[in-house]
Amino acid sequence: NVGNPTTMTTRSFLVDNSVPTIALNAPVAVSGAGQQFWNSGTKTLYYKSGGTGSFKVSVNASDPQSGILNVSFPVIFGSDGNTQSSPFSAPEYRSSTYTFTGLSSSASSLQATVTNNVTVGNGTNSASTSNFAVTADATGPTVTSYSPANAVDAAGTFSFQASTVADAGAGVASVNFFYCDATTTPGCTPTGGTQVTGTNSSGNWSATLDTTALNTGDTYNWATVSTDNVGNPTTMTTRSFLVDNTVPTIALNAPVAVSGSGQQFWNSGTKTLYYKSGGTGSFKVS
Repeated sequence: NVGNPTTMTTRSFLVDNSVPTIALNAPVAVSGAGQQFWNSGTKTLYYKSGGTGSFKVSVNASDPQSGILNVSFPVIFGSDGNTQSSPFSAPEYRSSTYTFTGLSSSASSLQATVTNNVTVGNGTNSASTSNFAVTADATGPTVTSYSPANAVDAAGTFSFQASTVADAGAGVASVNFFYCDATTTPGCTPTGGTQVTGTNSSGNWSATLDTTALNTGDTYNWATVSTDNVGNPTTMTTRSFLVDNTVPTIALNAPVAVSGSGQQFWNSGTKTLYYKSGGTGSFKVS
């Protein structure tokens, strides 16, 4: 109170009034890649309900002033929330491994949060990703119709068709057509036979089959299998087709007189039926 000063050792502070940035990447499959699918449009990771697999959530996080303290990742399947303080490879941070084995639960409005190294003041020192979801998908695609019809006769090249194939979950991955020779192997299952890969045109799938490579006179069983992006299949009811690549035979006989036989004459050499001009009679071609 009489003016004697005591000056403490000088300290410093860094001003960081910028919020750290964070952006969500596609999750990284650790195992069971074929049983999980990331929809970047809806920011949803679909996984096969009851399946087995694992993944890591990935974000890019940065703060050019004070740097990143940590990134917190959410609880997804229960008690698996985690915090990472070291980047996988800057600026990418990855969560610990999330595992789904025989699960069917879903989680929405999930976020990862980044915190910078600001320790004093009332400024904002953290930021979160946009919401994302993890959704169990237990159903395969729907197929409005498929062709050809059951028990048709086929010759040359024809097309398998599956129309308006859709999947409200993970989306359609593929439509394939399978066939087997039911004459050679009675009761055969098409999916154990030969596969023909379908091509997609606006949700309508097709594939061509050249029957000239098959056994003429044999009956073949065939089936359509549609699969979604996490491996859920939809197998349509088995149908059959008979291969007939033989040309039918036909031979001309003498016409058959019905009436007026004396006023008509068949010349077998020139294959000409003569009839009396102005006469009366009738016949049938045979």
